[in-house]
Amino acid sequence: MEFFATGPTPSTAPRPAAKPWCVLLVDDDPEVHEVTRLALRKFEFQQRGLELLSAYSAREAQEIFEARNDIALAVIDVVMETEHAGLELVRWVREKEISPLTRLVLRTGQAGLAPEEQVIRQFDIDAYKEKTELTTLKLRSVMYTSLRSFRTLADKEADLNDLLALLRELPALRVASPERASQKARALLRDRFGLNTELQPPATTIKPGDALPRLGVDTNALSQLAPRERAQAQGWLDALAAAWPDAAQAA
Repeated sequence: MEFFATGPTPSTAPRPAAKPWCVLLVDDDPEVHEVTRLALRKFEFQQRGLELLSAYSAREAQEIFEARNDIALAVIDVVMETEHAGLELVRWVREKEISPLTRLVLRTGQAGLAPEEQVIRQFDIDAYKEKTELTTLKLRSVMYTSLRSFRTLADKEADLNDLLALLRELPALRVASPERASQKARALLRDRFGLNTELQPPATTIKPGDALPRLGVDTNALSQLAPRERAQAQGWLDALAAAWPDAAQAA
């Protein structure tokens, strides 16, 4: 049984390159920027490279934060124009909520000016490293960890925004076009989680005022999702069931 109409034949043209991860380097020493760029040459995470931006002061970093909304990670020196310029920048980013998902990593060549335990306890950062210990291997490890954390947060935010948009749209769609409401909910489950759904009873033409069909979700397909995706899909179904009690049912 076909659940969805067959679309056009996929193009054989090569796919555009994935957008690189935006990483901001903040340090008043040009040599640190050069060494960091060399260490991260050809770095990839999830088949995406890096777009490295450079700021040579906390103020310059603030201007970049205000201009860009896609910074995944910022690696920030503690001591720049002042002894605590990096710490003040971290506080500014978090308090202003300029880029709330951005992961922040502090590094310093003068650890005595900002003791590690105190900094980690007081500031919302992902790591605090001394420059002497941050070898190429350890720097790359920090990059993987921080970008993975950013990706998880960004995915959760995207899922939430999509779900909220769907829930806002469903009430009006149910009145104006129940069939469109069904299609919208099914498409999101398919595109986000690869879950095909079957309308029960089978789809014909649904008119305003008709009883809404249920979205039959294959429980076997749901159980085969990775744990994280399965939890997200179940969350979507639970939300749909709350907003549309007669539609979000398992097959």
